[in-house]
Amino acid sequence: MIGGDADLHLPLGAGTIDVAKHLATLKRAGYDGTITLEVFTPDPAFLEYSAGRLRAMWGEARP
Repeated sequence: MIGGDADLHLPLGAGTIDVAKHLATLKRAGYDGTITLEVFTPDPAFLEYSAGRLRAMWGEARP
């Protein structure tokens, strides 16, 4: 089960956090700095996926 009961550091979009909502909030506040991803996995493809997904979501986020 993937839920809000553990800090799993899953790839972006695999958990329950509404990332798009939070990115829109950051844009609305005028934030344009660094965003750190914590993806704990032995497979670097998950981190690459998350980084690419974050870039795409940031570009799509509307303030």
